[in-house]
Amino acid sequence: MHNHTAKTTDHAKQSLGLVGNPNVGKSVVFGYFTGRYVNVSNYPGTTVEITRGRMTGEQPHWDVIDTPGVNNFIPSSEDEVVTRNILLDDNPARILQVIDAKNLRRGLLLSLQLAEMGL
Repeated sequence: MHNHTAKTTDHAKQSLGLVGNPNVGKSVVFGYFTGRYVNVSNYPGTTVEITRGRMTGEQPHWDVIDTPGVNNFIPSSEDEVVTRNILLDDNPARILQVIDAKNLRRGLLLSLQLAEMGL
């Protein structure tokens, strides 16, 4: 898991970007943090969607961004372009990478790429 800290004021909204491979549970984590159910589908031909919500509980100023699942940050699909653009353009204050322990090598590739991107 990598954290990226952005400079903010006390009143500025913080954001948390959820990233990871397809079908690792990013939307489940999003639902836990926000209390919102996300209908999940990840197969070719589905619409690429970015889901945003407000973290519930004691951190009311945190916005959570659920990004499309990616296998690589060198974009070769629409999902990868969208997720990479969110990380680089929206510049979330923190990034939480969700990894499937059964496919650790695949998740660690993304960890390495996040580090190389300075995130």
